[in-house]
Amino acid sequence: MKTAIATWLLVTLSLARPPAADEEMAPYAHVVAAEGGRYYLKLVPKKGTRDDGSATVYSVRAGTVDRLHYQTSGWFAFEAFLSYNGEHIVRLGNWPRGHKPSTKDLAIAFYTRGRLVKRYSTADLIKNPAKIGHSVSHYQYKRKTLGFVRPYSTKFALISADGIRYTFDVTTGQIVEARPTKP
Repeated sequence: MKTAIATWLLVTLSLARPPAADEEMAPYAHVVAAEGGRYYLKLVPKKGTRDDGSATVYSVRAGTVDRLHYQTSGWFAFEAFLSYNGEHIVRLGNWPRGHKPSTKDLAIAFYTRGRLVKRYSTADLIKNPAKIGHSVSHYQYKRKTLGFVRPYSTKFALISADGIRYTFDVTTGQIVEARPTKP
């Protein structure tokens, strides 16, 4: 009898599914090229953090040394975009912890020559929190990043997790259009 119970317990435990856990990706240095390839953005995380680091924009030059265009620091992003002229950075917030939008969680920020122009929290963009996806410890604030709406544009778009397509002017950070999308 004890053998049968032990066998049943072993089989049951081996078939049990672990809770849906998630693990944050470790930050890593990377580059993002602007449309046309004349400028690039180098993002370097500060050791031991996930949201701090530096961003440096270079202009591509003939030869082996590119020219420093400008630098900024105090943040790191896994997902960022650089305007075609190298002047504007669009920074998307890293995977937010928690289960609901918060004014403390960055959704998107806009920089001109490294200076913050405008930022939006996940609470600013999510109008229907019931529609967001989440895991055990994180939530999704965007459904899709559309990026610059066309080559050499200063308009940038994304679709929030609750289905609103936001279009921003990267020079000011202002929302120029917010409209619901079809699911």
